[in-house]
Amino acid sequence: MFVLPSMHIELDKASLLSLRTRFPAQYEKVISTPRGFTRFYSNTPCLDISAFVQDHHTLKEHCFYAAPINGDGLWYGLLIEHGLVRAQQLGSMNELLHQFGFELTQVTTICTTSDFTMMLTPSLQAKVEILIPPDFSECGAHYALPARKKRTLPKWGLTGLCLGLIGYAGISVVYDTSSSTPPVSPVSPMAQYDAEFSSLVFASDVFDMAYRASAYALLLPQDWIFTNVQYDNKTLRLNYEESPHSARVGTMHAFISRHPALASAWERSAQYFTWSLDNVSPPERYEINPVSSQLKDTLINLGFHVSESAMPALSDVPQTQWTLTQTGASLTLLHTLSQLTAQLPVFVHTLDIQKGLHSPNVNITAEVIIKGYHHDPRR
Repeated sequence: MFVLPSMHIELDKASLLSLRTRFPAQYEKVISTPRGFTRFYSNTPCLDISAFVQDHHTLKEHCFYAAPINGDGLWYGLLIEHGLVRAQQLGSMNELLHQFGFELTQVTTICTTSDFTMMLTPSLQAKVEILIPPDFSECGAHYALPARKKRTLPKWGLTGLCLGLIGYAGISVVYDTSSSTPPVSPVSPMAQYDAEFSSLVFASDVFDMAYRASAYALLLPQDWIFTNVQYDNKTLRLNYEESPHSARVGTMHAFISRHPALASAWERSAQYFTWSLDNVSPPERYEINPVSSQLKDTLINLGFHVSESAMPALSDVPQTQWTLTQTGASLTLLHTLSQLTAQLPVFVHTLDIQKGLHSPNVNITAEVIIKGYHHDPRR
């Protein structure tokens, strides 16, 4: 087993507090006072990254390990190849991969379960393993970033180790370099999803994708101002206030295990997606079990006005768009729609939502646009 060189990084107050909470035995001190023993929190704003990594992870002799340092998009990477340990701190995952001689080929979302096994495309002759650091074990969205070796790999030694495992959300990847891969040409720093999803994602924004996806998936009121964002378990927690002068402050909860631009994640995540509003009495729930085979009739029975329009075919696959409009919808509207669309014969890849808050009652005027193509399993 290789030994990492000792290296410390400074921590801000929030990161230090996170460490104390998750690892009290290591980051708390107990001192004796005239009145007895008292727990004392160490205020030393530093962390021995090398010791932390080796205490909590078993790194292979041939692997690429990467994780975000904090919520500002700062990453660190650790490449272990043939006994050579190299580390680098960079401003984006894409920059980090390129610095180590790899290229980002795709971004794939996986279920947030204890089983992180994923299927790779036949063209990707490499093994990707997900390694979730303890500090990130409560994150709700984990992404695997398959990478392929470039034609040449810089042969430079250890340039510095400035690592961190503290953050409210994160992504960890282990890339097994032991598998041989064909040489590939350098790619643009921008990683693009398949054109049918009509979505561009910058590789440097991978860290922010969980939050962006969550905010996009919510029925966000136009007049809510978010004052704080934090990740808790599988939940993105947003503290909000209705206006700068409003005394009413609450918390919105939403699972973040779905991204409308990731078609492969839709069916898996829809069954886990829900949201609620604190301090508001539960509204009347729509119970739809089993779901009607005729979705349009079901939505009309729920009080939606449904208008359907055709769209240009994509790769000879018929496209359709439904616009659902309902005034005075309950807070469970999105959860109901997720249950419905999970069983659609239409494969949903875009869900645009507009919502307004009517004071003093929490009533919703929702316009939901569902765009998708008819999915034929025989194709």
